[in-house]
Amino acid sequence: LTAGLKRANFYARLLLFPILETMHQTIPQAMPRSYVDDLAQLVTGKADDIVSWGARGAKLLVTALRATEVVISPKSTVVASSIEIARQVSDIVYSETGVRVKAQCQGVDLGVDFGGKLRTCRNQNKRESKAEARNAKIRTMTSGNTKCETLVLTGSIPARVYGLTVYGCQPAKL
Repeated sequence: LTAGLKRANFYARLLLFPILETMHQTIPQAMPRSYVDDLAQLVTGKADDIVSWGARGAKLLVTALRATEVVISPKSTVVASSIEIARQVSDIVYSETGVRVKAQCQGVDLGVDFGGKLRTCRNQNKRESKAEARNAKIRTMTSGNTKCETLVLTGSIPARVYGLTVYGCQPAKL
C-alpha cells in the first residue's frame, strides 16, 4: 500500500481479513485485532497457556503474513504480565519463525500506554491536558460562533477518550 493513499485503511482491512478470520477460527484464545496498519494479539489465561497460545498464534500470523508478502515490523513486541512469559513467547517465535520479537512488560502503541500487569497512564494524562487546552480554544470560538460547539463532539471528546478502551478510565477520573 502506498502512503497517503485515501483508501489505504480499507485495502489493509481487505488484505488482513482472511488472515484474522483464519486465526479466530484456528486459535480463538489468541484474539488478533487490526488497528489501521498494526496487528495486536491478546491472549489471557495461565502462564503456560499464554506461552503456548501466544507463540502458536504468532507463528500462524507470521506464516500468513509472509504468504501475503506483508512486511513484519522489526518493532514487533510481546508484552506480558511478567518478563519471563514475554521472553518465553519471544524465544519460541524466534526459534520457529526467525522473527525477532522484543519482550517487555509495558509498551506504547499508537500513543496508548499498555502493559501486562501495571497500569501506566502517562500518555493518557498528556492527552487529557491537550483536550483541556482544546476545550478552552473551543469555548473562545463559540462566543463568536455557536456552530463551533460541534468541535467538542467531533474533536475534543474523541481526542480525550482515545485509548480508554485499552485500560479503561482511571478511578480518579470518573
